[in-house]
Amino acid sequence: MVVDNNSTDKTWCIIERYKKNYSNLRYCKEEKVGLSHGRNRAIKESKAEIIAYLDDDVIISDTYLDRLLWVIENYKFDCLGGMYFPWYANDKPKWIPKDFGKKEMLLDSIGVLEREYVTGLNMIFTKSILNKIGGFPVDLGMIGDAIGYGEDDYVQFEIRKLGGTVIFDPDLYVYHAVLERKQNLLWQIKSIFINSQTNFIIHRKDENFFSLSFYFIKSIIAALILRIPSGFIKLITNSKYHLQNYILYVITPVLITLGRLKVYLSGAK
Repeated sequence: MVVDNNSTDKTWCIIERYKKNYSNLRYCKEEKVGLSHGRNRAIKESKAEIIAYLDDDVIISDTYLDRLLWVIENYKFDCLGGMYFPWYANDKPKWIPKDFGKKEMLLDSIGVLEREYVTGLNMIFTKSILNKIGGFPVDLGMIGDAIGYGEDDYVQFEIRKLGGTVIFDPDLYVYHAVLERKQNLLWQIKSIFINSQTNFIIHRKDENFFSLSFYFIKSIIAALILRIPSGFIKLITNSKYHLQNYILYVITPVLITLGRLKVYLSGAK
């Protein structure tokens, strides 16, 4: 099933052409813009107990479907996820790290995750567990072109609270596009900052203004005393280390602590 999240690119025309050859292909349009709205519409429309989500910029591996069916037949789970690897439609900029856009290998073989999280572009759920937790939170995740994260982490967090099982399978993998807009320093900075806010909202601990302010000031001091000089040495001695890498190395801890402090001050729940 294809959920069209109110696109303007005539997605429905493409689907109509494919439906001539694939009678089981279904299409629905969700007019409320937002990734979580689209995923929740899929829950409502689905006729199956297992719902596998794939992003629209993903290419599945040749073994994906066979592997997915095998896991479904041999394992019980509430949530299942796997690996993803990057692919580029353009030449990758030299400053982009080799592993950028690659999922961390959480386990060497299929097994239960106790704390880690699978990622939304390659995740599978039972419909019953999604209904039980009320679907995906519509205030988290991508909304149009606006950067947003955390809707997939939130769902898994709620699943674990209910005693559910999250499984990771490294052999269930896809290829995910690293779009050109993500190959930009400003986008990377925004992504780190927004991601830190989302993580704090979902996983916040018993922290207060003073502790958060302390960590923020500490990150600034560490950047000035440690990261600026050490990063600069690497910049002038390593030809594969670029200015963009240096900037991100220096400011990432500051962005993370600032994002957490901003959420606290805003009173976001």
